[in-house]
Amino acid sequence: MNTDLEAGPTSRHVLIRNGKFSALLSQLKERRQRRKTAFAFVFGLILNIAGSGLGLLKCEIDRKMIEVEIDSKLQKYGLLTNATLIDGESSNNFKVPSIVLVVLTTFGRIFNVIGTIKMFQAFSDFISQRRRKNLRTTTERLSNGEGESEWSEAIIECCTFCGV
Repeated sequence: MNTDLEAGPTSRHVLIRNGKFSALLSQLKERRQRRKTAFAFVFGLILNIAGSGLGLLKCEIDRKMIEVEIDSKLQKYGLLTNATLIDGESSNNFKVPSIVLVVLTTFGRIFNVIGTIKMFQAFSDFISQRRRKNLRTTTERLSNGEGESEWSEAIIECCTFCGV
């Protein structure tokens, strides 16, 4: 394929004069923007998944701590014997420092909030790109004279309908 970009330095002046070069730059910019939007959406999704994973980990730690606490109470009152839990495990003191639980909760929520914001920004960028594209298409149609004929046809129909 022989494009105008391969022809040499004289064709650059023709490209700039005809507007093809600016159209090419505009297309490259749109592609780059689409990639950035897609990357931001995927990054937000990954952050949301990571935040949910941290929340799940905290829930599992809480569940295990509650089971150990219940088993220790039952053992204290003599309802469980030989320090054997219901699962068949020995009753180790399963204690997680409070700071670990707080950090898990905090970072899980931070990841979820930032991930949701990133996904929303990417979605709004996608919508604004579509609106700009539609506006550009409409502007091109109007500048080429297509809009004038549509408006004149609409005015003619309106006048015939009103009986003027």
